[in-house]
Amino acid sequence: MTWFVACFTFLLTALLVSVVWLVFYSRVRKHAAASNQRIQALEDQLIETRADMEHHRDLVFDAMAEGVMLCGLSGRVVFMNRAIHRIFGIPGNVPANTTLLEALEIARSR
Repeated sequence: MTWFVACFTFLLTALLVSVVWLVFYSRVRKHAAASNQRIQALEDQLIETRADMEHHRDLVFDAMAEGVMLCGLSGRVVFMNRAIHRIFGIPGNVPANTTLLEALEIARSR
């Protein structure tokens, strides 16, 4: 009889641990899915905000009569306003990530 009680207790404990684990695991998965959705929403909002900021930057700089050029840390041109294109004769279809010297070469060759 003692052997039967020990086996029954062991099986009951294993079943209880399994149920607790499944409940805990399902809650963790739900929380992780909700967190991933919030992260994705924040990433989408960041992309939209960055695009809006770049659009407003372009509007402000393009309205200026002075030439403005923004370069990244690598020395590649990130933005040139219309005045820079007009002053140096750089065409508007200069490929992205060119250096100023490459843009001037393109302007000189056309």
